[in-house]
Amino acid sequence: MALFIMGKNRTIINIPINSLVYQHVESLYLRVFNLEDYMNYTVKEAIRYSSENNIETWVHAFLSSVGNNLDFSKGLKLQHRYWLGPIKLELNKFSRCCGPEIGLNFYEPEEHFERRVNQMINSIKAGWEMPPLIVKYEAGVYELNDGNHRYEALKRCGIKSYWIILWDSVDKIKDYNCK
Repeated sequence: MALFIMGKNRTIINIPINSLVYQHVESLYLRVFNLEDYMNYTVKEAIRYSSENNIETWVHAFLSSVGNNLDFSKGLKLQHRYWLGPIKLELNKFSRCCGPEIGLNFYEPEEHFERRVNQMINSIKAGWEMPPLIVKYEAGVYELNDGNHRYEALKRCGIKSYWIILWDSVDKIKDYNCK
C-alpha cells in the first residue's frame, strides 16, 4: 500500500505505508488540502492520471470530494483492485443501480433523482466536462457503480457512449471486451 502525494508541479510522489496509516493520512489530507483547488475531475484529467499509472488515486480523490461517494471509495480500498481506463463504452452495455425504480440496488426518491438528472442535463448542454463513470467489470458483465445521475443525463441527451473507468477485484481487466 502506498500514499500518493501531489507535489507543487503536480507530480505524484509514492510513499509506501501500511493500511491503517494510509486511511488516517488520506482522510486528513483530503480535509486539509482542498483537492478541488488542484483537480477538475474531467475525462482529460483522468486520462492523464491513468497515463501516469495513478488512476486509482484519481478515483478516490473524486469519490471523496465532488463525487460525494465516500462509502464506495472506502469499500474499494478493502482489497486490491485492478483498473483500466478511461475508455469509451456504449451506454447500453450497462444500466443504473440507483434511482426511483423498484428493483434497483439503491433507491432514491423520484423527485430528488429527477432534480439531479435535470441539473446535469442542463450542465451537459452548457458544455460541462463531466467525469468518467465508474464501472465494475466481472465475468464479462459491466455494473455501473458511480455516475448513475450522469448516466441517466447522458442517455436523455441522446449520447450513446461515454468515458468509463473499469475496475475489478481479480486481474481479468485485461480480458475485457468493449466492442
